[in-house]
Amino acid sequence: MTRKAAKPTAGKPPRKPSGGRRDGEISASEMAKRLEMTPQSLGMWCKRPGAPVRVDGTRVWVHAAAFLRWRERELIAQALKEAAPTVSLDEARTRKALAEAEMVEIEVAKARGEVVSVEDTAKVIGTVLDRLTARLRALPVRLAHLGELVEQAAESEAELIIAELSEFSEDVLPDVVEDHAA
Repeated sequence: MTRKAAKPTAGKPPRKPSGGRRDGEISASEMAKRLEMTPQSLGMWCKRPGAPVRVDGTRVWVHAAAFLRWRERELIAQALKEAAPTVSLDEARTRKALAEAEMVEIEVAKARGEVVSVEDTAKVIGTVLDRLTARLRALPVRLAHLGELVEQAAESEAELIIAELSEFSEDVLPDVVEDHAA
């Protein structure tokens, strides 16, 4: 009895017979049990691109550890996609038009002198505080003719006021706004 030679395939290595389960792999039905899901549901996961599975004829083998990590990443990506706000093209156009209209209104208010920039206001306040500090430092000298005790008291009070002004921060602004609102 003579053996027939195997047909050569064009550049492909000879097909090895399947060997069943490999290290770290379990059957799809076992994986479904472990994940407490139906085999059909797991089958849908196994058909997704990138799923760490191996098809051996009619059997599906799942690389358990890799599958769990992959599925978790897929679930996170799906949750992030669902959580992302969806804006229709019409809504986006409306928002853009409203923003452009608001910018035009601000420019008109600036031209009328009804609005000033924060930077300009900060410069003006800085100049005022510098002048106030200079005048407070000059106060003891101006009161020196009234006596040394008055000069020292004025100097002490001026330095207290200057120290308080130098600690001026944005934190006091809400208090000032609330005081004026009351």
